[in-house]
Amino acid sequence: MRLSHICRLGSSVFITALFFSQWGAPGEASSTQNHPLPDDGVQVEVYELKPYLVRTETTILGDAMQDALAKHSNIAGGSNLALLNDIGLRRTLTLKDALESEPGVIIQDFFGSNDQPRIFIRGSGIQSNPQRRGVEFLQDGIPLNFADGSFAISLVDIRQARFIEVFRGSNALQYGSATLGGAINVVSRKGVEIGGLELSTEAGSFGYLAGSMGYGSRTANTDTYTFVSYNESDGFREHNTSSRFNAQTNLLWKINNNWQNGLYITWTEADFDVPGPLTWAQLKSDPIQIGKGLNPPHSIGPNVVRDLPRRSTRSFRVADKSIYRLGEDSRISASAYYQTVDDLFLFPVTAGAQDDAYHDYGLNAEISTHTENHTLLGGVRITRGTTDRSYSANVSGEIGKTYAENDLMAFNMVLYMEDAYQISERLTGILSFQLSRNTRNNEDVFETPMDRPSWNAVQQKYASFSAADSSLDVDYTGFNPKAGFVYYLNTKDQLYANVSRSFEPPTFDELLVTEGATPNSGPTQVRSVKLDAQKATTIEVGTRANHERISWNLSIYRSWVEDEILTTTDLVGVAGMTRNSSDPTIHQGLEFGLSATLFQNILSDDGDRIVMDAAYNYSDFHFQKGLYQDMRIAGAPEHYVFTSLSYRHPSGLSLGMNVEWVPEATPTDHQNTVYSPSYHVIGLRLAWQRDAWSVFVEGRNITNESYASSFLIRDVVSDPAPPTLGINEVSTYQPGQEASFVLGASLSL
Repeated sequence: MRLSHICRLGSSVFITALFFSQWGAPGEASSTQNHPLPDDGVQVEVYELKPYLVRTETTILGDAMQDALAKHSNIAGGSNLALLNDIGLRRTLTLKDALESEPGVIIQDFFGSNDQPRIFIRGSGIQSNPQRRGVEFLQDGIPLNFADGSFAISLVDIRQARFIEVFRGSNALQYGSATLGGAINVVSRKGVEIGGLELSTEAGSFGYLAGSMGYGSRTANTDTYTFVSYNESDGFREHNTSSRFNAQTNLLWKINNNWQNGLYITWTEADFDVPGPLTWAQLKSDPIQIGKGLNPPHSIGPNVVRDLPRRSTRSFRVADKSIYRLGEDSRISASAYYQTVDDLFLFPVTAGAQDDAYHDYGLNAEISTHTENHTLLGGVRITRGTTDRSYSANVSGEIGKTYAENDLMAFNMVLYMEDAYQISERLTGILSFQLSRNTRNNEDVFETPMDRPSWNAVQQKYASFSAADSSLDVDYTGFNPKAGFVYYLNTKDQLYANVSRSFEPPTFDELLVTEGATPNSGPTQVRSVKLDAQKATTIEVGTRANHERISWNLSIYRSWVEDEILTTTDLVGVAGMTRNSSDPTIHQGLEFGLSATLFQNILSDDGDRIVMDAAYNYSDFHFQKGLYQDMRIAGAPEHYVFTSLSYRHPSGLSLGMNVEWVPEATPTDHQNTVYSPSYHVIGLRLAWQRDAWSVFVEGRNITNESYASSFLIRDVVSDPAPPTLGINEVSTYQPGQEASFVLGASLSL
């Protein structure tokens, strides 16, 4: 199905949205584009968005929500502002929990806990196994990614956030991101929003336990917020335990009438086991089991029983941000950060243990000013990071002898400028550009490169192999312009369009690879791969609206991608290969979000209501020519739907149902020979909030659907497998979590 085939669908959805718009009475614009009415029992600010551009920078002690609303309402492209006001009324543990109803964002769980899910926006980074690139992550506008562009999602604690911003594609240029996917910014809560002590606790299926404590205070010149959380789970599969501890303190203060400063300190510990993929027959018969590889013979895949793969990450981060007001319409902002991360990823024997010690720091300076018709913005972002990386053998789940050591250095300098020109009262034109310079240096420091140990799990002994020096020095330069406009039909309805260029250099996970392993023996090669940066030209058109009883967010885009970075796993399912696609690729699609109050005053004259939220993503990613011409790029579901319907009573009671639906099978390899079947997953939630108390019970996958929440990506899969192996299937699928229930409660003092 190509983009042209869904024009009538998009038009029908849009007409439906207009129908609801006319049905609902006009009123004040709400504080979010996707939730036009306040969530149960939670007061939400209401703002009027005027039809001209007012570009603001989030003030340290000011109203971050108001600034975010002004910013998002004037972006010439697709963006999301996801509120977390109902965080005490549902489980909000992972990024998927927080963004599942947001258009344009697709997150595929791997193991259902604090794992490394596959997240992609417009197909960016979907090829990573596990996914570790393609999107820029920030907290309070300050980078969370490592300097080479990779990231660890498990370090992001959603429960301390007030809202999450998503800037799709080139709409993230201001944040230093030039990726096809864009950026995700997690905005922390403030002490004034809590005004005391908050406690929460949760318990549920598969040994799930969670608890958090937050404290906030505000004086005339200071705002303090401290948050501590912990969660653990046994997981629904064997070898599926996980845990995470997070502690964060934010201290904001007003130095004088023009100068404000914020200090952010975070410590995070995250651990999870990796149960591994299954064949489809295994998933349907017993999704709890874990793969046994070829020892004993069962299927092609990692031997999780023997190798016990897992990941352990420790992170310390300190960041500081200042805003200095030069005048009524001009200001300078500056930020700096430092983070150190120890990250041990124990893969099966085919890759062994990858141990990384990251040290990253960065600086950002930005100036903005507003004149009668122009809003000008300019800035520079500099990040630098060093990584001490070692590769060691996996000996029955323990770290064995080291076979490679590398000192890695990444450096990035990004210059950006933007001019938003108010052409008329209703029309604003936006012209911006970003100039990016990136360096990736790899120095091979292993002492005996011609004598490297390789573990053989069957023979229970080491062999040796030779691998030449894997050092590599590469530089990348990108120029990324963007031109667009926003047309204001009125204070609540907008049209927008843009054309842009994106640019994404590879990370060290793509530039440094191990090869030659089998399910029973370690690598026999360590080498560098010289890759080009991924580039794309994108056009985008869309509309958004925000009425009292309905809001929508619709974007249609098409990207012509050059040198797409493709990472595929081998038949075993662990060792990866990364390359630039020799053939151009197309990423195009539709992103649609709708929120509407369908009925009001049903059982009560006090304003009870039925609210519908829906997100639909159409993703057509395919090769233009060559061996895979017209084949779909593996990994992305063509259609993805998330919808929820909830009844909300002014007493604080709410009852809701949601459905996650992938209506068609998704290819797992680029030759489209093996597919992950379609599925739908149903959830229910009952919640009640009264004064300082709130309680909820939530059920997920209540019909106990057997499905694959994610899968490995390959170039081609022979299924059944080659008969010489004496087996039938290839381990490809990550089982989605079985039926589960969570009970939670929170208290504000």
